[in-house]
Amino acid sequence: MNNKVKCSWIKFFQLILFKINHSFVTIFLFSFSLLFSLLIPLVLFSLKLSLESFIVIFQYYIMIFYSIILFIFVLMNAIKIFGIQIEDSSFLLLLTKPYSRKAIILTQYISLFFMNFLFILLNVLMLLTLGGISSFTFNNIHYLNFYVSTVLKLLLFSFLFSILVTVGVVTLLAFIRSQNVFLIFIIFCSLFLLGGLPYSLTKVKTDNIILSFKNNESYSVRQIKNSILFRENLQKNLIKYPYLTSSIFNFYSKLDSFELNDINSTAVIAKRIAFFKGLGLIEKTPVVKTFEGKTRGWKPVEYEGKTIIIQITFNSYFKDLNFLKSNLNSNKIFQDLLKIINDYNDECKGIDEFMIVQKSKAPTLLTYDEDINNTFIKIKDQQGSQQLLDSSKIKDIFFSNYQYKFDFRDEFNKMFYNPVYYVIRTVEDYICNQVLIYNNITNYDLSFNKNYNQYLDTVNTYQMLNKINIIEHWNQLWTYFMGYYGDFWFDIYSLSNIDFDNQKNNLFSYHDFKLNSFNNKINTNEIEYFQNISVTIYVYIVISVILFFSSYVMFLKKNIS
Repeated sequence: MNNKVKCSWIKFFQLILFKINHSFVTIFLFSFSLLFSLLIPLVLFSLKLSLESFIVIFQYYIMIFYSIILFIFVLMNAIKIFGIQIEDSSFLLLLTKPYSRKAIILTQYISLFFMNFLFILLNVLMLLTLGGISSFTFNNIHYLNFYVSTVLKLLLFSFLFSILVTVGVVTLLAFIRSQNVFLIFIIFCSLFLLGGLPYSLTKVKTDNIILSFKNNESYSVRQIKNSILFRENLQKNLIKYPYLTSSIFNFYSKLDSFELNDINSTAVIAKRIAFFKGLGLIEKTPVVKTFEGKTRGWKPVEYEGKTIIIQITFNSYFKDLNFLKSNLNSNKIFQDLLKIINDYNDECKGIDEFMIVQKSKAPTLLTYDEDINNTFIKIKDQQGSQQLLDSSKIKDIFFSNYQYKFDFRDEFNKMFYNPVYYVIRTVEDYICNQVLIYNNITNYDLSFNKNYNQYLDTVNTYQMLNKINIIEHWNQLWTYFMGYYGDFWFDIYSLSNIDFDNQKNNLFSYHDFKLNSFNNKINTNEIEYFQNISVTIYVYIVISVILFFSSYVMFLKKNIS
């Protein structure tokens, strides 16, 4: 049998690994990357960052790791094994040994792939180990599951990325000298830091473009996209407080256009009250509240200093916080509601502050019996007789602390200031507006005006550039596979603003879509994404295979002297 075949392949494999590992660059990059991977989890978990800051900072690490550290590691080793040893004639020495040229080329490739995987694996193990230790040491385990899943995804993504870089570098080395290959790929490496720039600029330019519809409604591109994303993210369980949100969303999705545009009509209020009664949040029987005390200010002024009696019989009265806390077991909606109240209490310097700001929401669903025998305001004179006043002033009395002053003002206000009610009403407004926007953009014709043409021109230009932008391809592949932690929620004091971009890092490009029309309406059934992820993956697999076999054949036939 041929001596070359008999030769131990393992020994030759070890020889190639020895050459790679006994390089200052390899040792330095291993040491630096492991130190970097040791520090990043310590920083992330020790600082007790917000969710958004945690994810954004972690993505900085990911960008630096795969597009700079790993990229240079792969580049330098490929040049060392396939470039320098040919240029300094050490490859000829290998050919004098009992190894075939095919075996040498394949073994060098396998050695590079092995070292790439080992490099990535050791960094991933460092991230996982220190991440687990840090999260428990600093009592910050909230994001640990997401962190672990992201690191494991990084392992696979980085290895696939390293394969493409390896075969790309080796293929170029078959044509040009290693110094030129190094220069080309270093320039390419630096461009990774600008990979997200086209996407970010396109978003900045298009998000605030106003699109108009034939029902005289106008929305920004960002609002329209958010209404579409809200439905998608709710299905993916990425919206915070999912049980309560889904229940309210499903209710409003069943209303027609007229009802959505007038949710405070008598008919819709009746439906809303019935819905919340069905959730167990409204008392089943009327609730009677009675107060008595002296007025210190009144309108008209002749009633100042009088003894007043106020009785209100509520037909719909929301249950209070104590009821919610005592009925949490097995009720996911109650659990979500209590979480929101607690979160708003932390974010708004107290839930009372939140309710005061949202004061105008109070009367809407708190309906009361208008029969004068059940709901009334009475003034008692010195003889004990009572004079009936206009009970429609009850809402005015609540809203005006200055015109109506009386001894039991605090107790009277507490009757309306119910955290359960205010949070429900606020969440209602958030979700109703998202449903309304979606309803309008899918049911009413779009105005094809200057703004829409400007939007299309911008996104079409970006889409064309995206097809040939290799850096952005890998940016979007990573962010697509990484996904989102979720827990998206509305800005507390906004009408209905939800930020789906707060977990994004501006250095990256993200899997996004453009707004197309179908039958003169926004097409939400067939979303057109700027980048087809499946096609992109297949294309790069094919490119990698072609480059591998091309470089293999070229080095087989390359004249080495």
